[in-house]
Amino acid sequence: MKEISLIRSAVGSLSSVGFLKFLKEAGFFITGTDITAESVGRFFVDAFFEVPKADDEDEVVKKYEEIIYEFKSKWLISGPENEILVLAGNEEKFLKAGCRLFHPDFKTLCIITDKMKFYKFAEKNHILTPLSFESPDIDRISNNIFPLIFKPKQGRGSQGISIFKKLPDDFNPLEWSEYIIQEFIYGDEYTVDILCDMQGRLLNCIPRKRIKVDSGITVIGQVEKNMELIKIIEYLCSKLTLRGALCIQFIKSAKDGRYYLTDVNPRFGGGSFLSVKSSVSFQKNIVSLLNFEWDKLIYDSNDFTEISMYRYYAEEFR
Repeated sequence: MKEISLIRSAVGSLSSVGFLKFLKEAGFFITGTDITAESVGRFFVDAFFEVPKADDEDEVVKKYEEIIYEFKSKWLISGPENEILVLAGNEEKFLKAGCRLFHPDFKTLCIITDKMKFYKFAEKNHILTPLSFESPDIDRISNNIFPLIFKPKQGRGSQGISIFKKLPDDFNPLEWSEYIIQEFIYGDEYTVDILCDMQGRLLNCIPRKRIKVDSGITVIGQVEKNMELIKIIEYLCSKLTLRGALCIQFIKSAKDGRYYLTDVNPRFGGGSFLSVKSSVSFQKNIVSLLNFEWDKLIYDSNDFTEISMYRYYAEEFR
């Protein structure tokens, strides 16, 4: 077995293969997991296991504990936010088994994965976000801020999102009680990929423009030396303890040219491998973190190159 063993979940994601290849080339033993055996990522890992969905918390935790003990896994790198929350809520169990989570702690996750809680946090700390409401406050919404976007308070990507140019006559606020209602910001989409150490100190911060998106995943993207976005992230990291890898999404308003923070995702994003490939220090820092080589970490690095990524489909035949 290789020196450091780690678990990577959701390896069935079509965007996960590049990162899996990077980890294997860096010398890690990878145990891949997914909720189905029909997962392309199983062909790019050293061992593979099916795991239950995150809503079955006891079984999920039990399965991961079994994997950790069998392979002496030192890290657990998850993908779906609901699974990350479950794992973080049981972090002490995993630490006792000798395995760390490559994600923020449960307290921080409760802020950043609940869109309404994060909006209130951002408002308090003067971070620009789209104007947001809960459905009982619908009377506060004036007609001049339509269209509106309805998002589940907890969830990932574009799943469950609806856009209204006006409210239907039979609109019932109770039916939307689990949603956050936001003004729809027109403009270019940006994501900032960041890497932090286990105390929340910023290592790498790389903005990229999402030029073309397919099913919520960037298929054409471009890294951009955008100091305005970097400054926003540095400020955000001074207010929240962010561990591991995160991707933070913005819209640059076509109307006023300002950057509106829309989502903080506590994981590598579908297009994050573009940022990894753009920066030697990002690559070195990931490897150093996972190898527990804290003395080799490079902080506040801006060494990235403005490269572009073009994605295409590839096939595996077995």
